[in-house]
Amino acid sequence: MPTQVNEVVGRLDLQALKELRAALGYKPMSLAWAKCRIVLGLLACGSGVLLGNWTLSPGTELSERIVDVVVALTQIMVGGYLVLDGQRTHLYLSSDHLTAYLAEVIRQTKAS
Repeated sequence: MPTQVNEVVGRLDLQALKELRAALGYKPMSLAWAKCRIVLGLLACGSGVLLGNWTLSPGTELSERIVDVVVALTQIMVGGYLVLDGQRTHLYLSSDHLTAYLAEVIRQTKAS
């Protein structure tokens, strides 16, 4: 069943998707920008973890490196947000395609 849906959605006329976006007033989203946000977010999370690991290594007092700890935690939080934001864009695009498919199926059912 999922392969049949994927084949039909793959053949879906992109005109239905354009009509859906026009009717709802949406602008087309960029997959490239979403992927960039995911990669940048993962890099920020990774560098935040490395900075935090270096900051909290033995032989350093926490009071001396409190700014580094705050920066590391901020990097992890911002990176996590960017990753989730990029993923959300992919989910929205998938939802748009499925909604356009359903609208086209309903339109064809009413026409026949």
